[in-house]
Order: sequence, then C-alpha cells, then structure tokens
Amino acid sequence: MRSFLTGPLVRLFPVGLCVLAIQRTVLSELLVHQVVLQIVLALAAAAGAGAGPERGAIAGFTFGLMYDLATGSPLGLTALVYSLAGFVAGYVVTITPTPQWWLASIFATIGAAVEKQRCQWGTPSSARTGCSTNGCSPSCPSCRHSPWS
Repeated sequence: MRSFLTGPLVRLFPVGLCVLAIQRTVLSELLVHQVVLQIVLALAAAAGAGAGPERGAIAGFTFGLMYDLATGSPLGLTALVYSLAGFVAGYVVTITPTPQWWLASIFATIGAAVEKQRCQWGTPSSARTGCSTNGCSPSCPSCRHSPWS
C-alpha cells in the first residue's frame, strides 16, 4: 500500500491539476498569434523524455483524461493524443545520442542567421518602417529607426 501512495501515478494528479488550472485560466487568455499554448501537452512530452516511453504514455493518458474532463471534449480524444505525444517523446530520447554542447550552439547560430535573413528579405522595403509593424527584432539592421526611439 505504501508503494502505491508514493508511486508516480499518484504524483501525476496534483501536478496535472496545477498545470491544467494554469492552462485553463492563464494561458487561455494569452494568445500567441491566435494560438493557445498547450503546457499540458508539453508536460506529457517532458514526462516521456524524462522517464521513457512507457511512463510518458501513462502520464500523457492521465493528463489527457484530465483535460477531456475539464473541457468537455469527447472523452479519450485528447488522452489518446497526449499519450502518443508522451510515448513518441520518450521513444525519440531513447534512440538519439546525447547532443554535444557544440551541436546546440550550431543550431542556435543557424536560427539566428535565418531570423536575420527573414528580417532583411521577408518584408518589402516600403514596409520596413518599424520593428513592431513587420515582426523584426529591435536590432534588425534593415529597420530605419533605432531600437531606443
């Protein structure tokens, strides 16, 4: 009995309730390009990446059922998707080698270069009047004003 009470399944419910409460109250109001961020899905994927595919699927199914019960969506639909996400995240972690520090820096550099090129080529010259209107970063060299104005 003691092993059940200290097991991972019992710990999923309070964590899931807290994250689900944040999802339904705070993040439903904060839209990023008209999209609601799904931290419950991210938590299911993180559980899979941290504990393996089997526990990721169990955590995803548990979080998905909680989400279905809270939102009134068809019971089991979100649970199926979240359990699949937890399983895939856990499976991918088991088959990929541990990335080196230099590999992460290469991808960060490539991402920064792509953003710089998007700022230079992504908008016509007539639309480059300010960073807030065309989506460029404040330090974009193609914008006509300084980031402090």
